[in-house]
Amino acid sequence: MIFLGYDAQEVSTENEALAKINDDNIHLIRMNSGGEPFNPQALYGNKGNHLKEENARPIYPFKRVTESIYNKYVDFLKTKNERHLTNATRELLNG
Repeated sequence: MIFLGYDAQEVSTENEALAKINDDNIHLIRMNSGGEPFNPQALYGNKGNHLKEENARPIYPFKRVTESIYNKYVDFLKTKNERHLTNATRELLNG
């Protein structure tokens, strides 16, 4: 399993991850409460530091997405260019 964190760097735990690929090559990204890709730069994003509550229930759960959406989201994490996040969101909503 591969976990990517705030700067699209590999992290060691799912709690730190904003994007992941599981052992079956399924692509997943964190979603905000509005059903859009999670933006760690947003006012309440906290750079991914508070992704789970104390009882380990995800505040921002993972959602399965296409490889294309996943790649756009990872590009956003790498570059901080919100154009990539917008494109990932549009593709997700247009499904």
